[in-house]
Amino acid sequence: MAEEQLNTSPITPTGEDNDEVNGPISGVDSVEFTNFANDADVVADIKKNILPQIKKARNNRNSKLSDDWDRYRDVYNQRRTISFYEGRSRLFLGEIRKAVDTLTRIAKDSMLADPYVSVETDIERWRDVGVHFIKYLLENQGKIRPKMSMFLRQLYQIGTSCMKFGWKTNSRTITYREKGEMGLEIKKRKAYDHYGPTLDVIDMRHVFVWPEVATDYDGLQIVFEDSVTTVRDLRQKVKEGWYEPGTVDKVIQNKSTEVAQYNKSRSQSIKEGMVDNELEQSELDITEAWIRYKLPDVEEDSDSLPWVWLTFAGEEILRVQENPWWFQTPPYLFGAIFREHDYFYGHGLIESSEMWQYMLNDIVNQTMDCGIYSLNPITILDPAAVDDPDMYQIEPMAKWMIAPDAVKMERPPANMTQEGLGMVRFLINVIQESSNATAIVQGAPREGMGPAAGTATGVSQLFASSSAAIVDQVEELEAQVFTPL
Repeated sequence: MAEEQLNTSPITPTGEDNDEVNGPISGVDSVEFTNFANDADVVADIKKNILPQIKKARNNRNSKLSDDWDRYRDVYNQRRTISFYEGRSRLFLGEIRKAVDTLTRIAKDSMLADPYVSVETDIERWRDVGVHFIKYLLENQGKIRPKMSMFLRQLYQIGTSCMKFGWKTNSRTITYREKGEMGLEIKKRKAYDHYGPTLDVIDMRHVFVWPEVATDYDGLQIVFEDSVTTVRDLRQKVKEGWYEPGTVDKVIQNKSTEVAQYNKSRSQSIKEGMVDNELEQSELDITEAWIRYKLPDVEEDSDSLPWVWLTFAGEEILRVQENPWWFQTPPYLFGAIFREHDYFYGHGLIESSEMWQYMLNDIVNQTMDCGIYSLNPITILDPAAVDDPDMYQIEPMAKWMIAPDAVKMERPPANMTQEGLGMVRFLINVIQESSNATAIVQGAPREGMGPAAGTATGVSQLFASSSAAIVDQVEELEAQVFTPL
C-alpha cells in the first residue's frame, strides 16, 4: 500500500448508474492506520533519540562520500574537475563512460534474460497465468526494463544504487455507445489506467542508512529519504486526514516567514495577493524515514523491533504510523558491488579508474598539442629586428618572440605524436581491463589474436570468459534486489 489507501473491496461490473471501477478483484480489506504524531510521549522520544541519529547519518555520509560521488558523476558525464596538464587542448576521451554503458547493457540483458519471476501454487494451470500477470505488472505497470538501466548505471558509477517500490491506482472515465431499447445510448464507465506496482530509481544523494556498518536490513536501524514538497500538498494531506492540522500550520508558518522576508526584499510593486500564491507554490524540505521503533499499544510478534514509518519536516513530526507494506520492510531495495566487510555502501568502477581516466585525458591533450606543433610551423621573430610583428601575416598565425642570443626552439619531432598515440592505446586497455569492459565485450576484438581466436567459436569463448565477472555481479544483484522484490 502507498500513502493513498487502496480500495480493496470486490469490484463489480460498471454501467451508467455504477461508478465502481473495472479491474482486478482483491481479497484484502483496507486498514486504517493510526497517526501517533499526536502522542506527546512518542513525539518527544523521537525528537530525543531518532532525529539526532538521522542528522548524524546525514552528516557522516555527506562528509565522507558526497564529494566523491559528485566527482564520479562528473567523470561519467565528461566534466573534468581535475586537470594536470595545462595546454591548449581541452579534450575528454570518456573511456570510463563507455565502460559503464557497456557493463550496464550486458548486466541488464543478463538480469532480465532468464525467468526472474516464479509462482508457487498447487494448481498447475495458474502457474503460467501468474507468471504472465506479475511480469505484466512489473514490465508494463512498473516499467522495470527502462528503470533497470538507470539503476545499473548509478550502480556502476558510485557502487550503490537504490530502487523504491510503491503501489498506484489510477482510473479514468470512458464514454461509449451501447445499443438499448431506444437505440444507441451514450454511457460512461471508469477503467484503470494503472493498477499495480511502481518502481523508481532514487538518487543515492537523497537516501541514507544508519548504521553504515550494516550490510543488510537485518543490521539497519534507520532508512530515510530527503525530498521536497509544497505547501499546497501539505494542506491537501491535512484534508485527507494524513497529517495533523496544528503541526502542518507550524511548518507552513516557518516557511511563510521565509517567503515574507523574500518578498520584502523584492520590488515594492508586488501586491499582497501574490504572497499567498507564492507560498502555495513554495517548496519545503520533508523527510520520510523508516525506523525500528516500538509504538504504544502495538503487539510485537518477534524479538526485533518492527519498522515504523516516520515523516517529518525540520523538527516537526508530521506522521508516525505502522508499516503498511506487506513484508514489513522499508520500500527500498539497495544493490551494491565490490562491498567491504562492515560497510553498507559499495565501490563503483569510476572510483578505481578515475585517475587512469585523468591520465588518459592529459596524454591525449599533450599528443594533440604535439601533432598541432608538428603539422604547423611556427614563425620565430626577433623583436629587435622587426618593427611591427603584426605586419607578417603568416599561417597559422603562430609567432614566438625570442631574444637575439636565445636558443631557437624547434618544433617537436613527428614521432612524439606516434608515441603519444601508443600511450593512449595502453591507457585505454588498462581502463578496459580494470573495469571488465574489455575490447571483446565492447564488440571490438583485439588485433593479433591468432587464427584460432579469430573464429566465431573462439570469439564466443573469449566473450563468455570476459563477461563471467559481470554474470557474477548479476547473480549477486538478483539476490539483493529481485528476490526481495
